[in-house]
Formats: sequence, structure tokens, C-alpha cells
Amino acid sequence: MNKFNVGDRVKYSPTAYQDDVLEAGDLGTVVYYDEFNSVGVRWDKKDELYFHDCDGRCEKDNGYYVSKEDIEKIEEESDDEEKIQQLKNDIFKIVSALELYFLVDDSSKLFGEIIKLKKISSN
Repeated sequence: MNKFNVGDRVKYSPTAYQDDVLEAGDLGTVVYYDEFNSVGVRWDKKDELYFHDCDGRCEKDNGYYVSKEDIEKIEEESDDEEKIQQLKNDIFKIVSALELYFLVDDSSKLFGEIIKLKKISSN
């Protein structure tokens, strides 16, 4: 079983030898992996002097091969919570606008439902 797969996000964490090109903590995406020891990574940063395109697997000046021992797989943080909060904020704005509209005519049957939605979206 491969330790890495193409598309995995990785962080440079040198074990014994600190590469002069990369710094501990640099982030990238695996573009090549073999069963021996070589991992091609498209790094998030550019370096016109040392980086290359990992044999056509990524953009010029972003690729660099490293040992599999010197990188660790990282999990991308899910932005689901951020999306949920943004949706709640959007709902709150819409409900607030509707509430103002229906305040003019509070006999509307929708007024009670709007108040319920507002309470739900503010949680």
C-alpha cells in the first residue's frame, strides 16, 4: 500500500537532512509517487533556481522531488463549519428583510413562520 497518493496534501518535515531549498512546514501536493523513495511534490511556493516541473507533472518552478521520509500527509481543514455559518448569516439577513416587510402587515400568516426561521438561523 502506498504511503502517499497523487493529490495528497503534504508538509515538509525533514528527518535527518534539512534541504537547503525547502523549509520545515512548507506545504505542497503530491504529483508523483513511486514504491522506492521518490515523491514529486508541487509546492505552494515557487523557486526559479531549484524547482522544476517534476517531469511535466506540475507548473515550472513549483515542483521538487523529496524523500518520502521527509514529508507527512496532512488533512485539509474542512470549511464546512465556515459554510454553515455563512448560510446562517445569509438566512438571517433574508429573514430580517422579510420580517421588516411583514411588520407593516402583522396579520400575515407568514409572520409567525418568519420569526421561527429567525430563531433557527441565529443558533
